[in-house]
Amino acid sequence: MNLIIVDPILRGSRLQQTYYFIKCLQEQYSRVYLLTRKDYLTDHYVELMSDLKFQLITSNLDLKGEWMKNLSIREFYILIKALRGINNNDQKAILFFAALDDYFLPSLVWKDFYRKSWIKKVYFMRYRTDFMMPLKTSFGMNFVKMMLQRKVLNGILESGDSLIVYDERYFDNPEYKPKKLEINHIKHIPEPWEGDFGRITINEGRSVTGIDRTEFVFLTIGKQDVRKGLLTILRAISQIPKGFGGKFKLHVVGKIQEDIEHEYREIIKTLSHDYIIHEQQFISEEDLPYYFASANVVMLPYSKEFKYTSGVITRAIASKRPIISSSHGLIGYRNNNLDLGLNFEAGNEEQLASCMTKMLLNYDEYLQRVKKLKSEVADAGRLDLFKEKILNIFNFEIYTK
Repeated sequence: MNLIIVDPILRGSRLQQTYYFIKCLQEQYSRVYLLTRKDYLTDHYVELMSDLKFQLITSNLDLKGEWMKNLSIREFYILIKALRGINNNDQKAILFFAALDDYFLPSLVWKDFYRKSWIKKVYFMRYRTDFMMPLKTSFGMNFVKMMLQRKVLNGILESGDSLIVYDERYFDNPEYKPKKLEINHIKHIPEPWEGDFGRITINEGRSVTGIDRTEFVFLTIGKQDVRKGLLTILRAISQIPKGFGGKFKLHVVGKIQEDIEHEYREIIKTLSHDYIIHEQQFISEEDLPYYFASANVVMLPYSKEFKYTSGVITRAIASKRPIISSSHGLIGYRNNNLDLGLNFEAGNEEQLASCMTKMLLNYDEYLQRVKKLKSEVADAGRLDLFKEKILNIFNFEIYTK
């Protein structure tokens, strides 16, 4: 039995997820194929994927370096047309679409195209699952969009298919399921991670980041674009009481994207203290645990457009660091449900300033809360446990008999 993983993005956290899927499944199949776009190669890809066993298939799909993209019907066709180039050697194959979000409608349009006779079973990963859940209101365009998405999903999935999600809210309330979609067809997985998260002291972390041990550090890490909320943090800093001036640092790790670069430069000019430590260079997987250990608080002030999971919150939990997050979406839900720290309404600078001030005043209280989390919460996505979950979901023994 072969495994074909389709992932047209292979950037950032998406690349990381695909890496973990291959790492967990590569020994269970005769061959693992990874089908992606033409312009996939990055330093992160080279670092991660060099030790894995798989055959790379690049389609003629060229996304011009875009980080995220909803594929058009034509672009999705270009991607899956490359399935013809896979030599299955008369073996059956499992087909796994690693992010249904990127080609939701196109996957319905070209459904017959990728359901070949040699495809034994199809798995779909879906990140954004709000449409599967009840609306606060049953009126307006949001209701129409949700109903349409449910209908499309029911059209995509066939008997025997499985939908994989990171969103535990669905399982907290089984009434969320769309009509015709049985709960046992939806599989929940934790966010995977590996490394020394939680094993490194703050002093060891600071020895790598170079930040003085006496500093109180708020960390924001990842590609810094409008969705990640960096500008909200910067505006909030100016509203923190003056008595805290110079008593903390904001450690920004990640490249400032074009959509916020000008405003970012303008705002930091107005800050009266040298609050910002900015690193734009690529941080290796080996060094990441030191960056989380170096922080006092991890920031996730995501905009309302960002509603799904994040490897940042998973690594913050594993590192036993309190978080400040926006209150909406899956991140806000986890923050409240697990009592990870403080949250605020997305974009509300005054509320964020208040949260940051509370952390500065009562940090030990919030730190102890996170340290008391049950080990299974922090370890849920640890790679060995994640692998058990994945092997159970893919249940490869069924296909190799």
